[in-house]
Amino acid sequence: MYAVLHPPNFSAQVAARERPELRKLPFALLDGEHPEEIVFAANKAARSLGVETGMTRLQAESFPRVISLRRTLEHENTALVIPIVYDSFSRIYPENRRGVGYCTI
Repeated sequence: MYAVLHPPNFSAQVAARERPELRKLPFALLDGEHPEEIVFAANKAARSLGVETGMTRLQAESFPRVISLRRTLEHENTALVIPIVYDSFSRIYPENRRGVGYCTI
């Protein structure tokens, strides 16, 4: 069995989960080496102000209310254990019960 999962704006969601104080603030995640850093992801609040993926750091910092953060791959890798709902696997659930399992991607 194969599954392809594409959670929208995964990196921004991970950042907000790791730093709950950011959840209601506009922020952009930067990736790349200085001075060529670009916006890798932005939360909904930042996108509503005009921040877009692919902007340079300088462009993103021109939005005074938007917080610029470095992308943290360690947090993203930790978040890749995704709960998935599965249905009636006879070897796992001989009684054909439904349950929640975890898959490491």
